[in-house]
Amino acid sequence: MPSDTPPQDIIDDFFLLGITVNEYHAMTNRRTGQTMPLFLLTLPRSEDNKNVFNLTELCYMKFIMEPLRPKTGPAQCFRCQGFFHSSKFCTRNPKCVKCGKPHLTKDCVKTRDTEANCCNCQGNHPANYIGCPRNPLNRPPPPPKVNFIPTRGKPSTLDIGLSCGINDITAEVIPDLSSDHEPVHFVISTTSSTPFKQNCKTLANWNKFQDLITSSIPGNPPINNSDDIEQAILNFNSHIHTAINQSSKLKAIINHLANIPHATRQKIKEKNRLRKLWQRTQYPPIKAEVNRLQRIIQADLKTSKEHV
Repeated sequence: MPSDTPPQDIIDDFFLLGITVNEYHAMTNRRTGQTMPLFLLTLPRSEDNKNVFNLTELCYMKFIMEPLRPKTGPAQCFRCQGFFHSSKFCTRNPKCVKCGKPHLTKDCVKTRDTEANCCNCQGNHPANYIGCPRNPLNRPPPPPKVNFIPTRGKPSTLDIGLSCGINDITAEVIPDLSSDHEPVHFVISTTSSTPFKQNCKTLANWNKFQDLITSSIPGNPPINNSDDIEQAILNFNSHIHTAINQSSKLKAIINHLANIPHATRQKIKEKNRLRKLWQRTQYPPIKAEVNRLQRIIQADLKTSKEHV
């Protein structure tokens, strides 16, 4: 439309068509400052205003309505030509977008015949050129972050086996399998003179055990070859067995299992099964059934004791 078209005539024609206009002004040429036959309109978001793109005639003239093309790339300051901020709050020294010298762009006297100079990369193009290598759009993406924990030495795994009521027992390492640690094979002697202690409970004095270990294992042994490692392991196991035997005492546990009826044993077995299932699922009805069986079992045991 002609640049001298009265703004109020355009606003009135839009109003007659059911379209509301908030702001309206003619666009000017940045180089010459002259008014162009282009007009920028700001419309509120509504269903009626969407019909503005279907119009082809206004004020008895043909026209084309197009949405404003957004600028691609990050925000760039008109004052210092830096990125990611506006010139409204910029306090840096000014730089010309055309010649790259320390003055405002409006004060530049560079002619069109003179080659442009970018103040960001010193290339022969304006500072707002989208293909500038210093533009964040053209920077290579950073390498992906990898969670890396440096390894300090070789990893070590300590395998410990516990035996109850068996004194004559040794452990052998099996290096035949390929895994993160070597499996351990326990060997129990069948010719031991020490009888197996059934239905017993070991009560250990751990303070005494710590004192025995501290006095019997004086620091790290000297290791020069593989035989020294095996001998150090045997000595370590021997000291542990000796210390636990000297600092512990056995207490016999008297359980009259034979006096528990078979039906009660089955209830105990079912209760233990349901308890494990509840620990995995946390399902309330299972917990209620466990409590119910517990009460029944206690009543059965009390009854069986009274009849003994």
